[in-house]
Amino acid sequence: MQSRLIACYVSQVNKVILGLIALVPSQDEIPVYLVDDDLDLLDALALYLAQVGFNPVLFSSSQAFLSFDELSESGCVLLDNHLPDMSGLDVQKKLSARGDKLPIVFMSGDSRFKDVVAAIQGGAVGFLEKPFSLAELKPAIEEALEQARQQTEALAKLSEPDIPSLTRREKEVYKLAIKGYSIKKIAEELDISSSTVEFHRSNILRKAGVTSIAELIARALESR
Repeated sequence: MQSRLIACYVSQVNKVILGLIALVPSQDEIPVYLVDDDLDLLDALALYLAQVGFNPVLFSSSQAFLSFDELSESGCVLLDNHLPDMSGLDVQKKLSARGDKLPIVFMSGDSRFKDVVAAIQGGAVGFLEKPFSLAELKPAIEEALEQARQQTEALAKLSEPDIPSLTRREKEVYKLAIKGYSIKKIAEELDISSSTVEFHRSNILRKAGVTSIAELIARALESR
């Protein structure tokens, strides 16, 4: 079944390349993060997304994706739910816990109803059941990217923290943390050590009266 699934995608991709399916305008290489342990399927989907103007970024495991420090808040995630090292639902929870608000489109060849419900309750944009057509994939990706755009605009309004006791450095850390930057990436941006970022981050959470960056973002958005 898997080989037929891949052949189906490759056939559809070939139609795009041959011009039998209309190409959309360039999306300024907006990243779409593809996470699936099937390398052939990854390549087929990546080829299609590149042809229609996106920038596919491929990961063959949950851990590789979660370890990536260059996630863009303007992108979205196409995430397989049945990965060998960690389920897609667990990846979704980890992203949420660390404050990453990337919209997620799940995909699965063996989706249970409770998994679909859990994904949607966790904020997923959609849940595609394999085999899905590229005609189904494209609007799901577009919806996810529109949500990312709206979230980016909302986060931009939070650039000045409503926490008057923050120091100058804490404000700098705050502005990057609410964008979903990892501790390592914040350290690189501000040219300070990761331990210093963790210190300032802990102070921010303590002064705000919350326990996580995700909670801080949610509370700030609710107050706007």
